[in-house]
Amino acid sequence: FGTTDLNGRCSIIGGPGEYLVFILPPGVQSSTLQKNEIEERAAEAQRVSLKQGESRTFDLLMRPIN
Repeated sequence: FGTTDLNGRCSIIGGPGEYLVFILPPGVQSSTLQKNEIEERAAEAQRVSLKQGESRTFDLLMRPIN
């Protein structure tokens, strides 16, 4: 879990593996997502893989909120 700064940047530290990256609108806490919501969002989530000792930088684009 990470929150962006005023420039839209954040740092997240994790072990090796594949991660799904979700962008949540303001006011929505990650802890409120239910399993079915995660499964629904997973199809469109960006995936990021980390190897042992690897650091990654990547960009995300947020779709407009309807």
